[in-house]
Amino acid sequence: MYPIAVSIILLVSLAIFAHTAYRWLNVFMQGREDKERLQDIPQRIKMVLQHFLGQAKLFKQDFWPGLMHATIFWGFLVIGARTITLFGIGFDENFVLPFMSGNVANYYNFLLSTFEILVSLAVLFALYRRFVTKPKRLSYESEGVYILLIILTLMVTDFFAEGAHIALHQPANASWNYAGYATAVWFNSLGLGATALKAIFGVSYFVHIILIVGFLNFLPYGKHFHVI
Repeated sequence: MYPIAVSIILLVSLAIFAHTAYRWLNVFMQGREDKERLQDIPQRIKMVLQHFLGQAKLFKQDFWPGLMHATIFWGFLVIGARTITLFGIGFDENFVLPFMSGNVANYYNFLLSTFEILVSLAVLFALYRRFVTKPKRLSYESEGVYILLIILTLMVTDFFAEGAHIALHQPANASWNYAGYATAVWFNSLGLGATALKAIFGVSYFVHIILIVGFLNFLPYGKHFHVI
């Protein structure tokens, strides 16, 4: 548990984001009223499911890059519960979300591992396209590379944090998070002791949560503002 450090990180980062959001809100409020906003609600819901959750438009443009983008998007929807849990762990090492118990937790951990691996592969594919195949339709600003490297680092630090946790505490249901479990097996094969494992967990944990709040505050200033 790191309650003071996590509190400071959250308070500072959320205060900065609130200030940025307030500035943008003032801009948005200058727009004129959209009188058609509440018309044809069923069609609007269909479009949200199809184009937001389903990412359908991306697959029509170019299937494999579309799948890459959709995988990262779907991954972050799945990983969201883990992100909340990590901040909670900063205050209580046994923190879990209310619905995360029993088989639900086991199935979620399996899904979490699966999507963290898929997101990592999708990011590597994206980096390969940027640095090797270099398709003409891509823009090559450094921001895109930074975002991809942040996402990849988030995945790796979670593998390491969970692997260190499993190696230290050996929970009964650890194998459901098979990526973390495999990392724990690797750490054990290296003969790492408790001190080293705690250090790996601490460093991975703080790099992870600082990147998350940093990412949040970076989004309104770059081309990825559409995520918000």
